[in-house]
Amino acid sequence: MLTILNHVHIKQLLESSILPAASLHYIITEFETLKAMLHHDDCMPFSFSLDAHGYLLVLLEPRDNFHCLPIANPRSSQIDLLESNPEYVELTTLPDEISMYRICFMFDNESYLFMYILNDSLDMKLVQWLAERAGLSSAEELQ
Repeated sequence: MLTILNHVHIKQLLESSILPAASLHYIITEFETLKAMLHHDDCMPFSFSLDAHGYLLVLLEPRDNFHCLPIANPRSSQIDLLESNPEYVELTTLPDEISMYRICFMFDNESYLFMYILNDSLDMKLVQWLAERAGLSSAEELQ
């Protein structure tokens, strides 16, 4: 699990090369869009952090324990993803036949958590959970 709150985290993500280029571009665009939306697109890059505005971006990895994600929320110090109720889940198709789920939690009117997970080599139970919440139903949509 990688947390993305600021440009230092973006730099670490770029250097890690754990994501395909299309996924990396998608997450960086999400970060920059939030930054602009919060009217910080003109500030010094290393002085901006999403957590100061109630936002948290998290990149989930297949090796993460989805029953015990160490993410603080108003009810607990962790999230059991398969027992949670996100605001929404969407499947985004990216270039190079890559797809990524985006999961949004709104803990209150000022706290947002966005989780991203690549749709490859996931446990079938997690794939089904994600697909149901994204409104997908056919076998083709699940892959």
